[in-house]
Amino acid sequence: MKVILGILAYKLNDRVTDLQAPLVREAFGAEFPPLKQLAKNISLFFLNSNKFLEFARPISNKIVYIGGITDEWKKMTKLDEEFRSILNNSRSGTVLFSFGTVANTRTLGESLRRTLLRTFSQFPDYEFIWKLDGESAKNESELIKATPNVHTFEWVPQNAILRHPKLRAFITHCGQNSLAEAAKIGVPIVAIPMFADQLYNAVLAKHRGMAVHVDIRQLITDKTGKVLGTALSRVLHDASFRANAKLIRKKIALSPFGAKEQLVRWVEFAAEFPHLNELNLPTDAELGWVAYYSIDAILFSIGAIFLAILALFLMLRMAFRRILAMANSRNKVEKRKERTKNE
Repeated sequence: MKVILGILAYKLNDRVTDLQAPLVREAFGAEFPPLKQLAKNISLFFLNSNKFLEFARPISNKIVYIGGITDEWKKMTKLDEEFRSILNNSRSGTVLFSFGTVANTRTLGESLRRTLLRTFSQFPDYEFIWKLDGESAKNESELIKATPNVHTFEWVPQNAILRHPKLRAFITHCGQNSLAEAAKIGVPIVAIPMFADQLYNAVLAKHRGMAVHVDIRQLITDKTGKVLGTALSRVLHDASFRANAKLIRKKIALSPFGAKEQLVRWVEFAAEFPHLNELNLPTDAELGWVAYYSIDAILFSIGAIFLAILALFLMLRMAFRRILAMANSRNKVEKRKERTKNE
């Protein structure tokens, strides 16, 4: 299945590249090199992800992980008195709920927002800081007032809140930057992915034992708040989630080379040696798509399995026929003896 999806992705990418080519030449001139050739000549690929979060897999030496680089460049935002008061005065701790800057909380719908508030009210010992747009907060103002442990803001200093010692959990859409910040700081997650890479990121966080994954579709249909309540209760009360998050934080912190150092050193190296052809993997153009996707090896394996099954079938059929022949022969001998005896 992965091979089939890989081939489809390859064909789709090939088609999109062909469609982009005229637009690129129109914008940059007819002499602009083909996009495929340009991609082949790229010196390095920087990925905003962390190798301690990603699944282990064979990759090109041109790929450099710099997950958390934005966190390293962020200046530590000092918390306002209002945020400090909420965090410091919370009895059991505080939960941050934010879907980042891209996902608009208005798209959640009134019914879901009310379910979320109902869920938060079930945790009276915890304070909830919720990044909620002004219009939604206004529409739900009466219900928010009736839920004293929920505090809504149109903007929150996410990084600074995540670093506060009384922050107990992070309810997030699991965008790349949010996941990188939570991993680097060591905060357990309730992941509610909505689209794009968020689904993959949520699976990564769950796989590393630092998150509970909540399906947005179940959340929408659940009117009681049980789905989110169960997930949040697990993250808050099961110490393994925080322990795993802290372990990932420690690995990232003690990694021999930080994201910033990796970026600076590799950029300087690429500036000195623009063409790092020694790091190139064989491309589909050089190998052909049959060899590139190991179709020949797969067909050989399928053929070998088919021949083995066929040989087993023939052997069993031959054995069955021999057994049947022996049985028939024995019956004939017994019948002959019986006739001789009767005569």
